[in-house]
Amino acid sequence: MRVTEISRQLADSTSADLDVGVGGGIFETVPRAKVCVDVDVEFLPFRAEVFETVKAYNVLEHVAHPTAAIQEILRVGSVLVARQDSWMSFAMWATPEHEWLQLPGLRFLKFPRTRIGIQMSGALRKIAMTPRFGRWLSKAHLMFRWNHYIITGN
Repeated sequence: MRVTEISRQLADSTSADLDVGVGGGIFETVPRAKVCVDVDVEFLPFRAEVFETVKAYNVLEHVAHPTAAIQEILRVGSVLVARQDSWMSFAMWATPEHEWLQLPGLRFLKFPRTRIGIQMSGALRKIAMTPRFGRWLSKAHLMFRWNHYIITGN
């Protein structure tokens, strides 16, 4: 598997045939491809090599096995364009549903979730969603800091 970090502009301008995990959670859904599905990304309901480019924006940190998910995506598509929260992003720490800490280079470290940690993440999310604090985080470029990658099977 070959992983290359790319710019946000390149990631967002790359057209895709399939978008996995388009569920918006607390944010509205933003379809990014011709076919958009919100299914178990580790078991995609498609034949092999059906799609050219697949997008997975902020998906892999939510699945039980991110490496298996990447392999499954590359089974149905030739290229994966992925977006992950930077570990410096406020959103990384304020999302109780994250199962993995996202490290540079599309690497993952199991995120131990304790009851207290989940409650703290929920509290951070509430704070971040208030207009005054959310605007400050956005202006400081701390709320949504993403890393973008192109992944191929080669």
